[in-house]
Order: sequence, then C-alpha cells, then structure tokens
Amino acid sequence: MSKVTISTLISIFNVDKLIKPFLVTLLKRFKHLRVLNFHRASLDELPDEMGNLFHLKYLSLGDTKVKTIPKSIGKLPNLRADIRYSLVNELPSEINKLRKLRHLLGFSYEKNSFHGVRIQGGVGELSELHALSMVKARSSGGRLMMDLEKLTQMRQLGISELNRETGRATYNIFQNPIFAAWEYLALQGKLEKLPSWIPELKNLQKLALSCARLTDEPLTSLKDMPHLVYLNLDAAYGGEELHFEKCGFQKLKELNLKNLRRLKLVKIDVGALSLLEKLEIGPSHELKEVPNDFTNLGKLKYLDIWGMPTEFAAATKPGGLNIQKIKHVAHVRYWRKQGDGNYVEDKLPLSHPLRPNLGGGNYIRGGYGYG
Repeated sequence: MSKVTISTLISIFNVDKLIKPFLVTLLKRFKHLRVLNFHRASLDELPDEMGNLFHLKYLSLGDTKVKTIPKSIGKLPNLRADIRYSLVNELPSEINKLRKLRHLLGFSYEKNSFHGVRIQGGVGELSELHALSMVKARSSGGRLMMDLEKLTQMRQLGISELNRETGRATYNIFQNPIFAAWEYLALQGKLEKLPSWIPELKNLQKLALSCARLTDEPLTSLKDMPHLVYLNLDAAYGGEELHFEKCGFQKLKELNLKNLRRLKLVKIDVGALSLLEKLEIGPSHELKEVPNDFTNLGKLKYLDIWGMPTEFAAATKPGGLNIQKIKHVAHVRYWRKQGDGNYVEDKLPLSHPLRPNLGGGNYIRGGYGYG
C-alpha cells in the first residue's frame, strides 16, 4: 500500500473560520497536495493560489459557503472536482482546459430543492469526462446538448432546469447510440412525457426524475430495464395511480415516491419489486392508508414515510388497521415537516410495536442516488 502523508492529503473540517491568509500559506507550503477536502469547513472563498497545486487530483467543497471558483483552476490538469452541496452556481470557462477531468459533480440544495450549476461553452472538449452532474440545461451558451454528443466516455449525467424547449431537445440528442453505456441519469424539470430513449438505456442502474410533471404513468415503460437498481420519482408524475406489474423491476433495490401530490392508489402485483429493500414515500396527501400490496414486498427492510396525512399515520399506531401491512419491515421511520421546510423524525411512543426498530435524527435534504 502506498504511503499517504500530509504533503499529499489534507482534510479540513469542523473549523470555526478558515481565514484567507492561513489558507494561502497552507497552499504555498504543500504544493504537492493530491487531495484537498474542505467538506463542511467554514470556508467562503478559494484563493487564486489554488492554481499552484499542479498535482491536485481531488477537491471537495461540500457543505461550504464557497460561491465562486477561481479561474486559476484551469491550471490543474489532473483534477477531479466535487462541489456538491456547495453554493457554487457557475463554473468559470477555464475549467474546460482540464482535458483529463473525469468527474465534475456540482449542485446546491436550498429550500428543499436541488439547483444545478451553470457551465460555459466548450465542455464538449473534456473528452475523458465520465460524470457530469448537475448542470443547468441552458449551460454552454445554449449549446449543452450539442456539447454532450462529444462526450463519448460519459457514464453519469444530471441535468437541471429542463423546460419544454430543452426537454424537447433531449428527444433528438440522446437517441445517439453513444449514450447507450450510461449508468446514471438524473433529469430535473418539466418533461410532461417520459423520453422514449430512457428505456433503451440497457446499462442504466440509477434513474432520478424530478419535477417532470409526467402526464402518463412511467412505470410501464421502465419496468423491464434490466439493470435498474435505483429509481427516484420526485414530483415527477401527476396521476392518481401507480401500478407495479408482475415481474417488473426485478433488480430494483431502492425506490423513492416523493411529492406525488395527486397519488391515491399504489398497486404492487405479486412478483413485482421482488428485491426491493428500501422505500421512501410521501408527501402524498390523497393516499390515506398504507397500500394493501405492501405485504408483497417481502425483501423490504427500510420504509421512510414523509409528511403523510393524519389518517395514514393513525392507521399504523396501536390498534390501527395498517400495522399488519408493514410488520415485516425491520426499520420504519416517520418524518414531519417543520416550519423551516426541513423534516424531523416523528418518533412513535415506546409502546408501539414498531418502536424498537426506529432510529433518530433530523433530515435536511434528499438525494439523487449518487454513490
């Protein structure tokens, strides 16, 4: 195993305040750094001296207050940038000089919503890029879709702020065979119709659709995707019923049915979702009780229930009608929305049959299935 020293790796976290002079001194002293992790550090600015770290391979700005990336980042040929959960909303054009860049991951999470970053024209020149997410649909001066056609090594893609115009463009661009190898796809924004090319992505393992406002149920088109293990439908469907048909979603292990406001009925045939281990559902205010078919989810281990109606929660309390439907689930948690928009666990009384299986804590944000 290779030796890791402070000269190659620095991780800074839980520091009350990182002042710029200290950071500049640090970067000047350790010019051979390969990993620089500022995750959750009290950092609001990156100095231009970042450009002197020629050997830097990994930079993390997660949960910092950094809003801008210095142009000197264009001098770091070996970089992998992870700016997820930061406040960065636009990347400088100099990042397109990083021809060896393989992973460019960036989005912020504010007011219970994900926001992508804007990139400049020329991202199509990053020929070795494997992962790009989340980027705003109107990035690259409106040429994002054309730039993506050049990225033949791409395996993970996330696009935010889709609208009718940009959503329509995906129908033509992504039918290109070069996209068949994709393993992860996240689309945020108004689509109305499920793009016909998505079910053709036979290697796709994770799919996240957010705010898509689909008018037709998407499950029929997605159920036979052979390698899909994660599906997130967050405000993605405006219908009243979801039907998981027999033998559908045979590899799926995690399913999120979030913010489906009009949902009234969930049907799960015997033999559907046979490997499902984790389910998150809600808020769906029209869904008044736990679906009877939850008993068909024999492998289900984790169930998270978000902001559901009073009737729904009451039916799972002592004497409630729905306890038998979820008694086989090892870990069940209920989440209540607070005034600030975040969720906190609504713990059940100690006498509740499910109480020994519950954990504790706060929940601030969701996810797009990264990892």
